[in-house]
Amino acid sequence: MSLQPVLTDIGRDALIAAQIGQGQVIISKVALGKAPRLPTGHETGVIDPFLVWPISTSTFVEGGQIDLGVLIEGSQTDLTEDQPVREIAFLDADDRPIFYWATTGALGSVTPATAYALTFSVVLAPADAAVIQIIDQGAPWEVLFGARVAALEAKFTSPASPLNRDLAVLKDAAWRNFFLSQA
Repeated sequence: MSLQPVLTDIGRDALIAAQIGQGQVIISKVALGKAPRLPTGHETGVIDPFLVWPISTSTFVEGGQIDLGVLIEGSQTDLTEDQPVREIAFLDADDRPIFYWATTGALGSVTPATAYALTFSVVLAPADAAVIQIIDQGAPWEVLFGARVAALEAKFTSPASPLNRDLAVLKDAAWRNFFLSQA
């Protein structure tokens, strides 16, 4: 199940401006934060940020749906300790939150030693989706996970391993949220 963030007031205003010919809404990165809260739509940024990361992959689906994926390699961050993910914002070129998601619990945590993957589905009116441009790293989601899944399979090839069932599910899954150990 993909996460469904809310369109912020800033995002709504940016979409309106784009629809009347004042440029496009360009989204290229995600900000993660750890403040326990619920979204209001009035956010002007992540309340307690700990990481900003480029969007890994995106897909425009017919009917105004946009699927966004982020794969964070913990070893490539400046993190020194585990950080709980409670806030997520997709940012425009001026680092303003266009979409925002939050929870009082934790979705998981980003650690210096693990890879962390998130996917989001945003459903907009087709006219709104038409004025959004996503700048991503270009690799399809399946390619991003292909090498990681192959490395995990190599570690756990024993037929007796209880992870064999889990790896089969992982290989067949698309657009899910995963926490993957470094292989």
